[in-house]
Amino acid sequence: MSVETGAKSFCWPKATVILVLRDFVTLVEAAEAAAVAASYVRVQGYDYTDLLDDLTSSWQLFRRLAHARFLLSAPVGEDVDDWLEAEMADVVYWRHDRRHPPAPGRDAGRLDEPPGCADPACVSRATFLRLMRDLNMLVVSVDRIGSVEAELPQAEAFGLFAEFCREWRVFELLAQDAAILSRALGGAVERALDDLPVWDAENPQPPLAVFASERDRQISSLIE
Repeated sequence: MSVETGAKSFCWPKATVILVLRDFVTLVEAAEAAAVAASYVRVQGYDYTDLLDDLTSSWQLFRRLAHARFLLSAPVGEDVDDWLEAEMADVVYWRHDRRHPPAPGRDAGRLDEPPGCADPACVSRATFLRLMRDLNMLVVSVDRIGSVEAELPQAEAFGLFAEFCREWRVFELLAQDAAILSRALGGAVERALDDLPVWDAENPQPPLAVFASERDRQISSLIE
């Protein structure tokens, strides 16, 4: 089933928003912790670039972003690919020969979502477009970086992703988008973020087995 592309608002089950919000907050808090950790581990020859590369690999940033794009695009229905292509023709993605982002500036009018509702959680069309544009830019760009890194000498490829995170304000975008989802959830946010895994310099590896099995179960329940 598809929705009209001119719909004024888009809604998701609360469980979908909670799943995506948890991922966004996990990544944002991990990046902040890595920045703090870099201030004292640099003396050991391990800087923020190393930390970001490790963090994004072990905490599966690409997989989390791809799942978020998949889950949040569900209201568009079966025509999601055509709809995204039409709505995002002007989105700028990372390229190896154009590694810097376009001039900064965001449309303040995009933060016009209606108050969060209990279930489902809804946002305005403009806000939905902002979320999807951010996710599409991130997923496509990260995929391109991975392809380029595989083809370049290690010395040249190292740091490409960390540079992208800094230059394109990746974690700032995720923090802003997490705030949008939080407002859509209303009063359920604190409960949604209970027991969130946290990155730590002394123990940087996430509980991957739990992450994989529990996440697959949750996603399966949402799309059945």
